[in-house]
Amino acid sequence: MEALSKLASSDIFFYYGKSDIELETEADIVIGLSQPKKSMFYARSEGCGVSEYGNFPNTLVMQVMARYDIAKWAAYRNENVSDGNENLPDRRVAISQNSVGFGKNRDELDVDVQYIRFANYKNINKVSIGAT
Repeated sequence: MEALSKLASSDIFFYYGKSDIELETEADIVIGLSQPKKSMFYARSEGCGVSEYGNFPNTLVMQVMARYDIAKWAAYRNENVSDGNENLPDRRVAISQNSVGFGKNRDELDVDVQYIRFANYKNINKVSIGAT
């Protein structure tokens, strides 16, 4: 996983499509994980709201709902990104509910998401984000 400062760089936003596809995909996933649910006026399904689970007790219900939200967001994202047609790179990713893990760092809930890009299915990538 790249450093969060590199993923949050404005270069990824302004030069989207011109950077490394692996870096752009990782940045997309970090932004999608941290984006609160129903907060964008033009796309209510954008974002899975992992940060909303920061104050929940670490119970089975929270883990099931967070995994469901992450997998549902990944499916929504796959519908709206390029699929490799028309000379565009394939930006779709596979995220399973089983590939989402939880950890605790001090008083912070950490969410680890393993994903596989459709275009490079032999390489498993991982993104970690803290739900504070």
